[in-house]
Amino acid sequence: MTDTDHHIKPAPAHTPGPWEVIPARGNMLPHLMGGDHCRIALLDDCHAAESEREANARLIAAAPDLLQALKIAEYWLLQRNAWHTLQFHDSKRKAADQIIATLAKATGRPV
Repeated sequence: MTDTDHHIKPAPAHTPGPWEVIPARGNMLPHLMGGDHCRIALLDDCHAAESEREANARLIAAAPDLLQALKIAEYWLLQRNAWHTLQFHDSKRKAADQIIATLAKATGRPV
């Protein structure tokens, strides 16, 4: 731990999952509902086709599950001492680095 570690604020928790896509109906745009039954996102992209907006909504709705999967992968890599097996496999090392970077982006923690 460095002198500055205690100054790093933890990222706020995201809206609990599962997140559900509510498809477009009539004049209503597709949106996402969080596990607490609150709307968390409205997909309002005037340049995207309805099918693209709904595909974006599905991807966003999968975010909590994707985050959990990355946390499990990171645990396996770092905590289960699997990192040493990646030292000589460049493609696996790149994948591990991407997992760590993506988790940092999603959680607000430093890389």
